[in-house]
Amino acid sequence: MNEKIDFIVVGQGLAGTLMAAQLIAAGQKILVIDDSHRSSSSLVAAGIINPITGKRIVKSWLIDELLKSAFVTYKNLEIALNCELLEPKNIIRTLTDAADENEWISRSVREELAYFVEKNANLDGWEAVVKPEFAYSEILGARVDLSALITKYREILDRKNLLLEEKFDFDSLVIHSNSISYKNIIAEKIIFCEGQLVRFNPFFNYLPFEVSKGEIFEIKIPNFESNKIYKKNNILINQQKNSNYWVGAGNYWDFQNDMPSELGYTDLVNLLDEILGVPYEIAHHKAAIRPSTKTRRPFLGKHPKYDNLLIFNGLGAKGTALAPYFSAHLCNFIFDKKPLMQEVDIAKYDAIFWENLDKEKSA
Repeated sequence: MNEKIDFIVVGQGLAGTLMAAQLIAAGQKILVIDDSHRSSSSLVAAGIINPITGKRIVKSWLIDELLKSAFVTYKNLEIALNCELLEPKNIIRTLTDAADENEWISRSVREELAYFVEKNANLDGWEAVVKPEFAYSEILGARVDLSALITKYREILDRKNLLLEEKFDFDSLVIHSNSISYKNIIAEKIIFCEGQLVRFNPFFNYLPFEVSKGEIFEIKIPNFESNKIYKKNNILINQQKNSNYWVGAGNYWDFQNDMPSELGYTDLVNLLDEILGVPYEIAHHKAAIRPSTKTRRPFLGKHPKYDNLLIFNGLGAKGTALAPYFSAHLCNFIFDKKPLMQEVDIAKYDAIFWENLDKEKSA
């Protein structure tokens, strides 16, 4: 006999984990299908929430709403998982010259930014291990332990028999008018949250994803601890525990696979040597492919042809802040028929799907 459920969720990185949590909270019967995180960028990510964006020194998109949702969601998950996930963690940002400092001073006093910045940066010990910079700024931020979140939530799914550990097989998916079936499972809907593997998803690969590869180090800085994140240009140094630090740099757009590369290793070493004035030890070198989008906004919504196929993807580098709000946003769309925000609704790309379909038919 076929098993009947409400939703199948494909992927259990950050997007799939929070989507599963939202659906279960809504009383839905679900099954998560995941291949042991073999391609998850969430387990490599820093998990940083930064309310101020880049060189332009502006508030991150939708950050006020995102922060409210993130705090409630991660705190509730802390209770459910019996572990600490969300940690306040200010970000020390380097200012390279007088012009950079003046730009920071003039922008940071604006009302919309003032809440998120400290008036005087306190390096919290970093001055003992980094090479001196012209000046520093300090931003109120946070870190979420994504590894703990995903690993512990997986244990719950497994214990409740809500997890199927395998690579999703598209040949086994059958789409009916009001349901879908996958092998011996019948579900009302399926939500794809498979991260960068969306490139190989025959139903959603028409969307304008722009995946990038990120490479990171896990290092040890002996006899040093700081609860603050140190940021210079594109590199972050974030303490995990004791003298262990996460180090991550920019994106690579030209890559062959998701394995650590010699180029990534060399770039990270060069960047670290520019920043640190003390010896360090490289413990691990890791890499992953991020599911970024050309619009730098997540992708949510239903397939143009099949209403029971949905997607929640494209969280990119700001996924820790985006995932709580937009997993709830998609649930509101599904259950309460509330419209999706135009910036994230994949309906804007429906014409691309139909054009591609017409080309395939005429070929």
